[in-house]
Amino acid sequence: MRKEMKAPNTKTWQHPGQAAPEFLLTDIVKSIAARYQLIPRVSEEYQHITYSVVNQTEESDLHILSAWTRKWER
Repeated sequence: MRKEMKAPNTKTWQHPGQAAPEFLLTDIVKSIAARYQLIPRVSEEYQHITYSVVNQTEESDLHILSAWTRKWER
């Protein structure tokens, strides 16, 4: 595992200048995967999940992806 993926990171996923339209969880996963030259994979049953804003504050990319995995596996 790349140690950069475990480093704390701060980022906000939001469409700038718009009234917070929703975007797909897959968009975030693709964004994170692209940073590390990984192939993103999201199960079909989770591809409909949307967010209007996601804040990642001093949280590693690995942690935020793991947290989502635990949240949606229930």
